[in-house]
Amino acid sequence: MAKPLTHRIVSKLARLHDFYPRNLRLSLSREPTIQVLVEDDSQFNFAFFHWLEATHPAIYRQLRFTLSDSRWAQRAGSDALLLPWLRDPVRERDLALYQRVVTIEQAYAAVGCGIVNPVRVLSNARKKVALDAARSLGIRCADIVLCGPETAFAALEQRLGLPFIVRDDATHARPMRLVRCQSDFDGIDWQGFRQPAACEYIDTRGSDGCFRKYRYVLVGERGVPHHLIVSNDWCIRAQSRLHHEEYVAEEARYLQLDAEPHHRVLNRLRKKLELDLVAFDYGLDPQGQLVLWEPNPFPYLWDQRKDQVSRLQGQRAQAYRIFQLMLELCLQKGGLRIEPRTGQLQRLDGEGQLERA
Repeated sequence: MAKPLTHRIVSKLARLHDFYPRNLRLSLSREPTIQVLVEDDSQFNFAFFHWLEATHPAIYRQLRFTLSDSRWAQRAGSDALLLPWLRDPVRERDLALYQRVVTIEQAYAAVGCGIVNPVRVLSNARKKVALDAARSLGIRCADIVLCGPETAFAALEQRLGLPFIVRDDATHARPMRLVRCQSDFDGIDWQGFRQPAACEYIDTRGSDGCFRKYRYVLVGERGVPHHLIVSNDWCIRAQSRLHHEEYVAEEARYLQLDAEPHHRVLNRLRKKLELDLVAFDYGLDPQGQLVLWEPNPFPYLWDQRKDQVSRLQGQRAQAYRIFQLMLELCLQKGGLRIEPRTGQLQRLDGEGQLERA
């Protein structure tokens, strides 16, 4: 649901107050900078930058935060990298924003500057596109077909079987509906979906009757297990997590894996989807085989307000490992290094040597 207009205006003014002095200072600097392009109404998922401010304050001071519709949202001569910090997908939900970002990215590409998760490839994470790609690699996942109130229930039943799930193809965190019969389908409130899709229901309950959702985050070629949620609900959310001691221990074992067993095939899928950063959510069937649910190229990894929640310390540690990989990815794609003495960013030339002024 969209935030009230007054809330969005106040939020935008607050951001401008924070961003303007920073960007003015950086416009006068000769040090390399990274432009972090944020959406006007984005109010979440800044944990990476909070971590960066605490652990690498000199680098944090070299970030240019820009609102996507502001005059600062263009390539500056000091910029070495563009980091579009935008909810996926963009093209399908805001074409004007998509076109603005594409224009900005073209300016970076023209001079050989790096871009992390270009806005075009975010559309590759749409469920139908991503799951079709996964199946081409031999990954088991739900059959999926776009649908709507005009779609014949009998055709969906014949293709997907019963029950099946109706969910949004493009976006995350929207409602999901389990359809067991014609009346369930007829009772769907289609207004809650941007682009509805019907998905095959694959039963992934374990021998204890519980459902499990694993999240594995890939940053370039490297990956980190982020969480394991055990739930009684087929629609697995953090709010439905079971906190029994044995499930806490099970998650801890997953987070401590030296090698995620599905890394190779999920990394192949990441490359096929052209994503630099992506979280894959998956389950396991009764035979222990991977069942992919969806990719998320803008994953919510941590909330600093939960730093002191003891049962989440393992997940916090994993998020911080991921943040370190994200920083290293930015350095690599931006042709940058951290100066050991000052902690500041420095440019490298095409040979990987320190660029001379």
